[in-house]
Amino acid sequence: MQLLLIRHGIAEDSTLMHQSDVERALTSEGRTKMQKVAKGLTQQIENINYLVASPYVRAQQTADILATSFVHATRETLTLLIPGGSFHGILDYLQQYQASDTVALVGHETDLGELGTWLLSGHRANWLPLKKGSVYLLEFNRRIVAGGATLRWAMTSKQLAKLVAK
Repeated sequence: MQLLLIRHGIAEDSTLMHQSDVERALTSEGRTKMQKVAKGLTQQIENINYLVASPYVRAQQTADILATSFVHATRETLTLLIPGGSFHGILDYLQQYQASDTVALVGHETDLGELGTWLLSGHRANWLPLKKGSVYLLEFNRRIVAGGATLRWAMTSKQLAKLVAK
């Protein structure tokens, strides 16, 4: 199974917008950059079978943008992807997918970096922090277990955007 870890795009500053963290939306710049990320991602990944996002507004908006480039992806919302969600719960959730599936998880930092580190090494740490709009591709060749993934590539939003810049 291929697993994409995708951090949401640039979002509104909650202190300026007087709203909860859950309600923070992507900024205009965040939407524009994520559109470029989505297009660049099509140069790296042929297909996403499942596009799974945190219920937070900015993650849902990021998934909406990705869905315009991966129109056949099945959309899902996973509460476990909110900040502080259970890594063991996410691991259990991933067990339902087939070895041939490509699954994208759209979420938040520091959780995604810690999740990626745990899936790669089996250790709870954040050796792979994701910048906004960054994408990591992990691959499981056998069982989906903590420490069982291989990092195939990691790209920032700028790197992905350059793949289609003209």
